[in-house]
Amino acid sequence: MQVAQEQPVCLPNVEWWEKREFAEIELPEFPMEFRLIYQGPLLAVTDRDARIAHKHEIRKKIHRQLKELWKTHYALQHLPDVTQHLYDDKTKTEWHWSRLDELSKAYTRGGFCFAPLICRYYGLVCSLEILYLRKGIPGKVIRGGDLDNCMKTLLDALRIPGEKELPSDAKPNDSEHPFFCLMEDDALVTQIKITTDRLLVPQDESGDELVETAEGEAGCNHPDNKVYLVIDVRTLVADPTRTYVEFSL
Repeated sequence: MQVAQEQPVCLPNVEWWEKREFAEIELPEFPMEFRLIYQGPLLAVTDRDARIAHKHEIRKKIHRQLKELWKTHYALQHLPDVTQHLYDDKTKTEWHWSRLDELSKAYTRGGFCFAPLICRYYGLVCSLEILYLRKGIPGKVIRGGDLDNCMKTLLDALRIPGEKELPSDAKPNDSEHPFFCLMEDDALVTQIKITTDRLLVPQDESGDELVETAEGEAGCNHPDNKVYLVIDVRTLVADPTRTYVEFSL
């Protein structure tokens, strides 16, 4: 009798996590849902390597997308408008101040003025749904521990870094004033859903467009570390007294 060989599992793997304090309450939705894309290396955090430079390269790619969101979304596009004009008689100096300036000055780190969308200042929290594509054997795209450490890298890159979490030589360029990031810190994420599956782009066709990064860290060019992520962000209102005033809704 011929015994059929066991076939590898080819279904995507789905993991779901929800923060306990938000599990039993229903927060009102804020009228904003959008998707961020990251394509390139995603290296796992280890005890010996916090991946500071690598995280900052990811952070810069996310900044460019969020900058476009702030320009085009109706709830955000008026915030860079100047609302205050200040003048110092002694120094004969004039300042023009916007609500975006007010936000970014509250989150200054290492010469960067960060502008987080999800923050206590705006009374917002968010949920994340992440599609995680990577080369691998069907059903074994990524192991649990590897996924946790890679997600640690990603979440750190989505939030404002601490003073010691920026590369020592990092300085904002002309397009990074302010520097847009997704959130103040990851305590403001209510839940995360991660779907992992195979990246089917052939390696000889992916080229530099899929994996390009300015970071020269060891491991960046290994095929197993190259990912394509689609990050679905849904915003929720945690403090209506701040949200509806700040956004004039």
